[in-house]
Amino acid sequence: MGDNKSKLVVTLGWIGAVLVFIAYAGNTFGFIPSHTFIYQFLNIVGSIFLFIIAFKERAYPNAVLNIVWIVVALFAIASSFVVNSK
Repeated sequence: MGDNKSKLVVTLGWIGAVLVFIAYAGNTFGFIPSHTFIYQFLNIVGSIFLFIIAFKERAYPNAVLNIVWIVVALFAIASSFVVNSK
């Protein structure tokens, strides 16, 4: 049972890394502008998954960085809703 849970956490970590990479590479090469919802969504979901594995492995600096990454992305989404509602 525990082994399956560990495999799930590792898989989520890899998916998170891929999602954050897609957001970064997409933005770097001009496919995903940083002001779009999809860019922020990829960062939020990817960072949540990376946080899970970082916390499980007690890599607390990495876990804190991912929490900050999530907060920044959530703030960006909230800001875009405020700007778009005006």
